[in-house]
Amino acid sequence: MSRKRRILGSLTAVLAVMASLFVATAGPASAGDITWCNSNRSSTAENYHYIVLPALGYDRVSIDLCAARQESPSQRLAFGIVDWNADMTRGKAFNSFKLTVRLERADRVELTRTCDLTSALNSKSTSSMVPRASRMCKTAWFKNAPKYKWTSDGVVKFDIYGDGKGTYTWNLRGSPEIY
Repeated sequence: MSRKRRILGSLTAVLAVMASLFVATAGPASAGDITWCNSNRSSTAENYHYIVLPALGYDRVSIDLCAARQESPSQRLAFGIVDWNADMTRGKAFNSFKLTVRLERADRVELTRTCDLTSALNSKSTSSMVPRASRMCKTAWFKNAPKYKWTSDGVVKFDIYGDGKGTYTWNLRGSPEIY
């Protein structure tokens, strides 16, 4: 094999790996359209939290925020997916667990949605046993979206069952920008 072919093959492999870093998800438009997501997965400690649960141990909770785009027609949305892993057999862990996600453009809120995920977190000791749709919160699509400076951001408000301390606020780090 010639040197040019090896280099071209290597370059093609690198481009394929880079393209796979984006998450493709189905959107409301035709099947030929692609949605690209730029998420904060594994990029920040602010979106991981150890929550001590009285008489149950603790939960390791992480939230992946994503700003997504779809072209043809141009649309943007924000979503958050909650993952958790507990060190115990599940009982009631939370009185309330609400995730609010915001779609922002240049730090101005365009759309927002709050989802009550309490029953999902109380149902199983690990998120892998709960359908993804039951642990996701997403805004509606922002239609006719201009390009550039789109991000997602969010906050969690949760009340731990049995600790008597009321509601905690957990501010999340937003996603990287998409265009």
